[in-house]
Amino acid sequence: MLLPGRSGLELVDDIRRDNMLKRVPIILLTARAGTDFVLDGLGRGAEDYIVKPFHDRELVARVRVHLELSRMREQLIDESDNQASTLRSALDTRGTIGRAVGILMSVYRIDENAAFTQLTDLSQNSNRKTRDLATMIVDDFTAGLGRERQ
Repeated sequence: MLLPGRSGLELVDDIRRDNMLKRVPIILLTARAGTDFVLDGLGRGAEDYIVKPFHDRELVARVRVHLELSRMREQLIDESDNQASTLRSALDTRGTIGRAVGILMSVYRIDENAAFTQLTDLSQNSNRKTRDLATMIVDDFTAGLGRERQ
């Protein structure tokens, strides 16, 4: 907590503001005891607070625990990011297929089920992904609208 020229709490603040470091576990090691000091350190973003004198085995154990927790947190964040990306892709695909079905309904004057069946049949017959065909339909229709407006 007491560093030359600045406090350890200021260092904690700086680390938490830095995007590259903000999730690095911080353990404060200090001679300052008392609930107020502990709450201040933890409130600023430190993961743990150890008061001197301390036992070296306790410090090593706490470092191990916080490194493992950090590793697990990063793994969960990565998994969450992957799931969010998959969900965004699925929603985009659903929207594209929905637009393609709407275009087929309008052009061929058919209902939603018939348009979706036509799209999936074309996908199976051409051995192409439904999403890719839907994108082509939407792009071709949009390009055609652009030519009509010129």
